[in-house]
Amino acid sequence: RRISSRLAARMELARETLRRRDGSSIVMNAANEVAVAAFLDERISFTGIMKLVEMTTERFSAPAPQSVEEIFAIDVEARTRAAEILSASEFFN
Repeated sequence: RRISSRLAARMELARETLRRRDGSSIVMNAANEVAVAAFLDERISFTGIMKLVEMTTERFSAPAPQSVEEIFAIDVEARTRAAEILSASEFFN
């Protein structure tokens, strides 16, 4: 079964994020949770979920965490950045 080029690109983003071995997967997860909450609140469309995840992961790179505290700090920062992107008018362009 063939998959769309958009889906393939998104799957590659996820694979690349996992290969990096830095804080990218934490950023991706946090952004996804912010995006899904916004979707459930009807603030963004279903396709907006991945758009927000992509925008957040492109703009925020995190180093590999060395402790649980650093994991939580990256998560908080990623959620903050995702929320800022979501509130910016550029998200809806």
